[in-house]
Amino acid sequence: MKTAPDHSLRGLLRERRGVPLVMALVGVLALGNALTTPEQGRRWLVAGLLLPVLWLGLALWYRWVLVGVRQRGTGDPSDVRRYFLSAATLFVFALGVRQTVILGLDLWSGLGGPPLPPDVERRVIGGLYGVVLIGVGNALPKILTPLALLPRRHAERVTVARRFVGTTVVVLGLAVALASLTAQVAFAVRVLRLAGLAVVLSTLGAIVWMNVAPWRQVE
Repeated sequence: MKTAPDHSLRGLLRERRGVPLVMALVGVLALGNALTTPEQGRRWLVAGLLLPVLWLGLALWYRWVLVGVRQRGTGDPSDVRRYFLSAATLFVFALGVRQTVILGLDLWSGLGGPPLPPDVERRVIGGLYGVVLIGVGNALPKILTPLALLPRRHAERVTVARRFVGTTVVVLGLAVALASLTAQVAFAVRVLRLAGLAVVLSTLGAIVWMNVAPWRQVE
């Protein structure tokens, strides 16, 4: 007999056990930094709580969407759950990798290890951002706004928009990684900032395209 999926926060975390492990790793690194440089305690507190707060915010959004789906009687709650888990896990892991590297470098410096030259550190972090963007871009076509929440007859146009965003983010990730490894640091930093802005704008544009476009009102 097939059991009903667990939509509770505990059930979501139980299915994605890697998420609390990433949160714990980042928390340990933040605690280590707080012990070595207590004068920056507020910074380490924010760093340690960022992932749990992000996951909780996404989970609340998921619950809100789930209630709407059940009230309208359209879509499958299991589809919503699957897309949420994919999206939330991806973003937690992507941000977790970034936090791990940055906090690890800070802890290494706080423990008295020889610091990396500033240019090398910036290139490492910039290259890491590029890799994260490439991973996010590859996954976005599958997780960006569930098709289960959209009219089926418009799924093809929605899929085109989602793939466009995914391709855009992958290209931006490649540009960031290449600039971080080969270009001057100042230029690489500008590329990274512009890429971040482009990712946000393209993602928001796709969400508007898929949810607020005129055809959404035609049934």
